[in-house]
Amino acid sequence: MPSALFPSVTGRLVSHAMDGAAIRHRAHAQNLANVDTPGYRARAVTFEQTLRQWRDQVRESGARSAAAPPPPREVIIPGIARRSDGNTVDIEQQMAHMAANSLTYETLVALTNMRGSLMKTVINEGR
Repeated sequence: MPSALFPSVTGRLVSHAMDGAAIRHRAHAQNLANVDTPGYRARAVTFEQTLRQWRDQVRESGARSAAAPPPPREVIIPGIARRSDGNTVDIEQQMAHMAANSLTYETLVALTNMRGSLMKTVINEGR
């Protein structure tokens, strides 16, 4: 959505970061929903490193537009089961990660809103 409003590289970067944070939130929610499921392996979503690499490639090439960055990846969190039933979900850790991810998402939304407000001000002042 934000990338349609702001087709710049920065707009696309923010848009993909928001998508990644939303997908990550769903993974945390899925982990919490399966806290009592025997054998369930906790999942995580990674996207920051690939977004940095994409941003760096765009900067190096000097392109104003580029192919879309790679999508977020869901991975099973490596580790030894903490419980005898094989479940690897640590509820406290998941709650902390979910709270941090919510702050990230809210920050990205605020950034998008501020950019939209700035554009509106520029348009209205230009009359």
